[in-house]
Amino acid sequence: MTPSLKDWVGLHKVYAELYGASAKTIWYRTPMIWAHVARPSPKHQAEMTRMVTEKMAAAWESYWAVSLEMMRLNAAMLAKASTAVPVAAARPASRRAKANARRLSARARRR
Repeated sequence: MTPSLKDWVGLHKVYAELYGASAKTIWYRTPMIWAHVARPSPKHQAEMTRMVTEKMAAAWESYWAVSLEMMRLNAAMLAKASTAVPVAAARPASRRAKANARRLSARARRR
């Protein structure tokens, strides 16, 4: 079974959302990192800690999502794995990146 157009579109959608939200998060966090370097504060330290722990959690979620997806696949579905596995891997990171982008842009608008 080969991947359908819908599978490929879904794959590209997940990765486009991940890249867009990641860029937005980097945009907001870069000045925070520099501010923390220049003048450390508990507020900035909390964001730095959150940044690291979220990445670790997203990596583990992606690892387990890929593991589960690979177990679900059987020999007849291996062709579909070309899109199902990367989508399963990207979803946790994409979800967190979008949440960060929303949270950080809302914080920037309140200033």
